[in-house]
Amino acid sequence: MKKFIRLPDVESVTEFVKVTETNDCIVSVSKDGCSFHVDGRSIVGMMVFVGDKIIVDADNCSDEMLELLDKYEIAEKTSA
Repeated sequence: MKKFIRLPDVESVTEFVKVTETNDCIVSVSKDGCSFHVDGRSIVGMMVFVGDKIIVDADNCSDEMLELLDKYEIAEKTSA
């Protein structure tokens, strides 16, 4: 499953990483137009995305992770 989200501040990134760390799903994060992917469990890696529109690719997520993705989801066509 792919979702477009925006983590607006450091607190939201911290929340994202905390939830990702406690779930068994594999979460890959990338920025539209970039060729690199970051493990969603890496706080240092995720800090580069503060405020940016990002693509989260996750499978077999818990309800907690799905709720978090819904919380920060944005429209796919929204400009970054």
